[in-house]
Amino acid sequence: MQEQSAENFVKEPKKSGTGRKILIVFLVLLLLLAGGIFWGYRTVTSVMGLEDLGVSYTYEDYEDLVENIGIEVEPEKLCLDCEALDFSEPHEIELTVTNSQASAAFEIANRELSFAGISDTQIRFSDNKGEMSTIVTYQGRSYPVYISGNVVKASDTTVSGEIFDLKV
Repeated sequence: MQEQSAENFVKEPKKSGTGRKILIVFLVLLLLLAGGIFWGYRTVTSVMGLEDLGVSYTYEDYEDLVENIGIEVEPEKLCLDCEALDFSEPHEIELTVTNSQASAAFEIANRELSFAGISDTQIRFSDNKGEMSTIVTYQGRSYPVYISGNVVKASDTTVSGEIFDLKV
């Protein structure tokens, strides 16, 4: 009889819902984290879009600028990472450059740099300030770039500038 009564006193552990509750809380937190990451990614990518400066241009704008300057040179030789040109008859000119001409010249001369590509360039001048918005493609990834600042003639042979804002 004692054996039977000992069996009656052994209780099986009661299954609690604690493990299930922890799993549910973990899954909810994981979903919230994934949602937060997605929301942050969408916010950053929408903010980092190309800034439209409202400047449009054609190849004719580039040709007009080159004609006004009075030089004959292929645009590929005017790029940022090209060797400096030696001009046979340098001379001083008075020149007014439009937003369209500046945008076209920068875009056409720098489309295929040795280290990156440039596209969708817009340059705008206003009130002693210059702005540039462009897309730089580096190692297969495209980055919108926005720069604002000023450029002034520092001496007869040099210019200087100051960048106020740079966003990449």
